[in-house]
Amino acid sequence: MASEPAKTSEEIDSELLTAYLDGELSDADCIGVEKRLAEDPGFHRKMCELQNAWDMLDSLPLIQPNSQFVQTTIEMAIAGKDSRKTLLTGKVLRALMLLLIPAALFGVSYFVKRESIEQPERELVYDLPLIENHDRYSKVIFGNNAESGITFLKSVYAKGLFREVDDLFPVDSRSESLNDFEPASLPPNPQKIRDRSDRLSRLTDEERAELFEKKTKFEAINESQKETLREFHDLLADEPERDKLVDVMASYYDWLKILGASQRANLLDLPPEDRLKEIGRITRQQAQDAFGTIGSTKLPPNDAVLFYKWYDFSVDYYEPEIRERTGKVLTEMRKAKGLPTNEMVIDRIKSGPIEELVEFLMRNDRENFGQILCDNTRSWNIGIDYLRAIVSDEAGSIIDQPDFTEQDRQELILKWIEAANRARFPIKSSELKSFYAELTQEQRDKLDNLHPDQWYDSLTRMYWEKKIGQTRSAPSEDEAFQRFLRQSGWETEFGTGEDDS
Repeated sequence: MASEPAKTSEEIDSELLTAYLDGELSDADCIGVEKRLAEDPGFHRKMCELQNAWDMLDSLPLIQPNSQFVQTTIEMAIAGKDSRKTLLTGKVLRALMLLLIPAALFGVSYFVKRESIEQPERELVYDLPLIENHDRYSKVIFGNNAESGITFLKSVYAKGLFREVDDLFPVDSRSESLNDFEPASLPPNPQKIRDRSDRLSRLTDEERAELFEKKTKFEAINESQKETLREFHDLLADEPERDKLVDVMASYYDWLKILGASQRANLLDLPPEDRLKEIGRITRQQAQDAFGTIGSTKLPPNDAVLFYKWYDFSVDYYEPEIRERTGKVLTEMRKAKGLPTNEMVIDRIKSGPIEELVEFLMRNDRENFGQILCDNTRSWNIGIDYLRAIVSDEAGSIIDQPDFTEQDRQELILKWIEAANRARFPIKSSELKSFYAELTQEQRDKLDNLHPDQWYDSLTRMYWEKKIGQTRSAPSEDEAFQRFLRQSGWETEFGTGEDDS
C-alpha cells in the first residue's frame, strides 16, 4: 500500500489548532499553543480564520435532516472511533455539521459571500475593547511598558485620587467595553463575538462615526504599541482589584479631558512620580476654584459658621436696598418687553420673603446684588474685607488668591452664597433619586453624559430650580419674570399681555 503523502506545515498547524479549540490538548500543549499565538502573527491569523469558520457554521440556517440520515451518520462516526470508547467529540460534531452544509438554505455560496463581506467587521469585533479603550489605556501606560500602567493606576488609587463614587449616581458611566475583559491576545470565544456583534448593531449613527474614528486611530499605531495595549488589557483583567482600577482609570481619563490642551500635554509628558505630584496639585487647585460651587460645607467648620453669620447679617442689613433693587429689576424687565407695569403688585412682591428676593436677584441681577453685599466703600464696612478679617487664614487664602481681581472675589462670594442656600436645605438621597426618575429621557441622557461630579451638581441644581420655579436654560427676561410671579402667586394680578393696563 502506498504511504500517505507527508502533511504540510499548514495542515499540521490546522490540526493542532482544531485540537486546541476542541479541548483535546494537554495543559502543557495548550501553553505551547498559546505562547505561539502570542508570538507568531501568522499562527494567530490562522487561529482567527479557523475560529471564524466554525462561527459561520453555527450561524447557517439549516434544513432539518430526517432521522435516518442523522442516525446513519452518527453510527458511522462512532464505528470509526470504537478504539477511543467515546461518543461524539467536538471534532466529530463539526464533521457532521460539514456534512449538513449542502442541505443549508444558503449553501456554500452564502458562506463565501459572508466571509468576503464581513472581514472588516470581523476585525472590528475581535479588537473592539482595544479600539474603544486604546486612548484610555495609553494615558496610563509609560512608554511600551504595560506593567507601568497597572502600577500607575494602583498609585493613583492609593492616593485617593479619582476614586470617590457617589452612591446617588444611578447609571454606569463606563463604556461597555470597560467591562469586556476577554483576553486580547487570543481570539474571543463565540459567545463574546455574538455579544460584541449585537452591541455594534445597536449603535446610533453618531456612535458609529465615533467608533470609526477610534478604529482609524488604532490602526495608525504600530504593532509594538498594539501588543503593549493587549498586554496591558490582559494584565488589568487579571488584577484582583480590577473594578476599582477600571473606575479610577475611567475617572482619570474624563478628568484629563477638562484640562487645557497645553496643560494636559505637559502632564502626560511627566514621568510617573512627577505626574502623580502634578495631578495632586491640579486637583487641589480645582477644588479650591470650585469651592463655592461644590458647597460651603467644604469650609472648615468654624469658618462655615462665620460665613453664614456674615451672610445673614449682610442680608438683614441691606434688606431695604435688596427690596428696592428687586422692584427696579422687575420694572426694567417689563419695560424691556414693552409690557405695562403694575406698581401695586410690584410693591407686594417687594414685601415678600427676603429669601425669594435674594434668589431672584441672584439669577436676574447677579452683579449688582454682589456689589450690594461685597462693597467695601460703605460707611460701615461689612463687605468682603470684613469677611476676610473674621475667617481663618485657611479660608482667607482662598479669598485672597494672588491672581484674583475684585470681580473674582465677588463671584467667589456669590458662589458660596448659592452653596449656603442649598446647604441650609439638604436633599435626601431618596428625593433626588425620585426626582431623577421623573425627568424626561432627554434630560436624563444629558445628565448621564456628564462627569459624575458635574452630574451630581447639575441634578442638585435642577432639583432646586424646580422647587423655586426657575430654570437654568437661559430663559428670556419675560419668562423669568413670569416664573417669579407664578412663584409669588401674583401672576393674574400683574397681567401678562401687552394690552394689560
